Amino acid sequence: MDKSVEISVIVPAYNIEKYIGQCLESIMCQTFQDIEIIVIDDGSQDDTGVICDRYAAHDSRVKVIHQKNAGVVSARKKGIESAAGRMIAFADGDDWLEAEMLGKMRGVMLREEVDIVVAGFVKDFEDSGILVYNGLPEKKYSISDKFFLKNAIYISDTKRMGIESYLWAKLFRTEILKKCIGEMDEDIHYAEDLLLLWKYLVKSKEIYVLDEALYHYRQRDESCVHTYDDNFYSQINEVYNRLKRLFIESNIYEDVKESLGQWMFKNILVGINGRFDFGTTFTLPEYYFENELFDKGTKVVLYGAGRVGQGYFQFIKNTKCVNLVAWVDKNYRKGELQQMGVVSIEDIEHIEYDYILIATIYENMTKDIKCELMNIGIDERKIIWLQPKSY
Repeated sequence: MDKSVEISVIVPAYNIEKYIGQCLESIMCQTFQDIEIIVIDDGSQDDTGVICDRYAAHDSRVKVIHQKNAGVVSARKKGIESAAGRMIAFADGDDWLEAEMLGKMRGVMLREEVDIVVAGFVKDFEDSGILVYNGLPEKKYSISDKFFLKNAIYISDTKRMGIESYLWAKLFRTEILKKCIGEMDEDIHYAEDLLLLWKYLVKSKEIYVLDEALYHYRQRDESCVHTYDDNFYSQINEVYNRLKRLFIESNIYEDVKESLGQWMFKNILVGINGRFDFGTTFTLPEYYFENELFDKGTKVVLYGAGRVGQGYFQFIKNTKCVNLVAWVDKNYRKGELQQMGVVSIEDIEHIEYDYILIATIYENMTKDIKCELMNIGIDERKIIWLQPKSY
């Protein structure tokens, strides 16, 4: 084994020559530097492997493993086997990390003495971004706690995953993760992250949920994540059955049964969306509004960039039900909101619009916002609130 380091970052890479450089540079430039970067070139047919070799030639922390194309599970398994760090993080080769991600998550893991730290992320579209946090609030949880088990997979009240299933935006302890290598399923190509995550969690004691978006998840049409596979239903059924078996063997099935079923139902909806080709960037938003007031040409300013506002933004992006001319929030100066394209209300002074749609969960929360808008000269008749709906 190589000289030990603190964190090993495992990066599967396949045909991503346009993006791999940004990914590797975001890891190499972390504020925490005691790391190794293990890139698994999974039989790329473009220049991905060549680019990775160039980075390795200039930075000894970068190690490149070339293999015949065998899929992301095989690539991750190879990376785990090769890891020398006490902790392991994952990154997809077309994504990138905030500069302080590894340092912050390591600090939390050591301070809280937990086995895994999970953070939020930004869904990055070409011209905007959406913040995504884990459904469970920030705190330390015992894996055996009934509240955690009931809500970790899916929270029925909010229609969200308690812990997002992706392996990236998380920090693992290598000792535990290496015990999972023999249980990694190379024949599963959908929800394989969730399967490995729970095989890890049942071997762990405590988890810390961190409410910071530290990872950037690039949204691109050609990504395999957004490609519908005719085997989808058989794959998702197999994942469901393997998770059920794991939970029964771990004596936690009764605690997770309801949320596992809700997760399965949500994925059936995803499969229907893919089967009928509603669009590769179509995702179910957390919140939407019934569109009886507007037509497609109605020019709307969206006020609010919280969970309701982000749901509305995704709903408008999916359906093109209105012409969104601006997205505003009083906290627009926050870095993550600026990345999402959110601006100050004052910026709409010279924009032509028909309505300002307030994105709040309850109508009584709109009173102060309406007063604020009217105080800067906005006609009350143009200020609209609609009851948010959820799936």
